[in-house]
Amino acid sequence: MPLSFLLIVGFSFFALLGPGQLAAYSVIIVNPSFEDPGLIQGTWTDGTVPGWEVFYPDQPETPQNAGVWHPFIGRGSDYFKPVPHGNQVAWTYAGASISQTLSETVKPGLTYILEVYVASWYYDRTNYEVALLAGDTTVASRTSDVSPYKEFEPVRLAYTADGTHAGQPLTILLKNNFYTGEHLEGIWGYGSEFDLVTLAAVPLPPAAWLFASGFLGLVALRRLRSG
Repeated sequence: MPLSFLLIVGFSFFALLGPGQLAAYSVIIVNPSFEDPGLIQGTWTDGTVPGWEVFYPDQPETPQNAGVWHPFIGRGSDYFKPVPHGNQVAWTYAGASISQTLSETVKPGLTYILEVYVASWYYDRTNYEVALLAGDTTVASRTSDVSPYKEFEPVRLAYTADGTHAGQPLTILLKNNFYTGEHLEGIWGYGSEFDLVTLAAVPLPPAAWLFASGFLGLVALRRLRSG
C-alpha cells in the first residue's frame, strides 16, 4: 500500500478536529502505473508513454529509449516479485527520461509527498533520478547510482510550499542517468524502471508534526513486520 495513501488517511483524521482546518488529497496523475497501453507480456513500447513526455537528450527531436513494458515475473525472469501495481512499468535507458506536468499548481501551506517505485531488471548499478519541479525549478529530487535489483523499492520526496513558487504547475520527472562502470569494458548505460507514481498534498500545521512522526513510525514498523 503506497505511503502517500496512508498519509492521506492519517492526516484526514485532523479534519474531524476542526471544520475546514485540513483537507489532504491525492493529486491526479495520468497513467500513474503505466497500464496504458495494455501490452502482451514480454512486449514494450519505445518512445511513447501515454500521459507522459519522453525525452532523449542525444536526439531530442525523436523520443526513444523509454516506454511502457509488460515484464515476466518469477525466479529467472525479469523481476523476482510482482510489480507494485498492475502488470506493467515504465522503462528508461541511456539517459532518457519521462515527465508529466500536472494540472495541480503549487499552493502555499501544503506539503507535497511524491512516491515512486524504482527497480532495475538487469543490473543494480544504474543511476536514476526522481524529481518534483515547480515550474522550471526542481524543488525536491533524489539521485542514486544503486537501483534495487529485480525488485521494486519506494523512493519518497517531500516539498513544503511557501509563497516562492505559488501558482506554478507541478511536474514529475523520472530519469535514467548514463552510468560508467569502472569494472566493465567500455561505457554501459543500464536501464531504470518505475511504477506506481503517487503525489499527496497534505496540509501540515505545527501540531500535526507530532502525529506525523508517530504515524510514520507505525507505518515503518508494519512494513518491517510484513517484510
